[in-house]
Amino acid sequence: MVGLIALLACAAKVQGVVAVQGPLVELTESTGASWKLVYSPEDGELRRLEDCTLEVQGRRVGRRVTVQDWKVLASAQGSTPYVGVLVKRGDNLILQDRNSGQPVILEGDEQLLDLVGRTLLVSGYVVGPQVVHVMSVSLLD
Repeated sequence: MVGLIALLACAAKVQGVVAVQGPLVELTESTGASWKLVYSPEDGELRRLEDCTLEVQGRRVGRRVTVQDWKVLASAQGSTPYVGVLVKRGDNLILQDRNSGQPVILEGDEQLLDLVGRTLLVSGYVVGPQVVHVMSVSLLD
């Protein structure tokens, strides 16, 4: 039976808005199609991305997608955010952006020092090469 399910599962890439309904996390596409997301404990931050637009890649069986990778396309406010773990290197606070794979230097919010080592969703505007002025921060861990 498991072999049959594995054969029927196919690769999927879906985009939509995240909704949390009790223990379930769903992704609703612009067409209205809804997918239940199955994810590993390492991706538990998906529950904290409610109202964000995501692109999810994984294996699809029926109306479920087992998440293998994801990125945030838009925050709940509509801007393209940066997502990753905050680290301190010298005088810089750096977020290894999950979406682009590039390090982003964050500036403009002294309270970020208290969040080093945490996974964040950051909205802001670019002020220089790989430098972002922080406007808002959400904890994802």
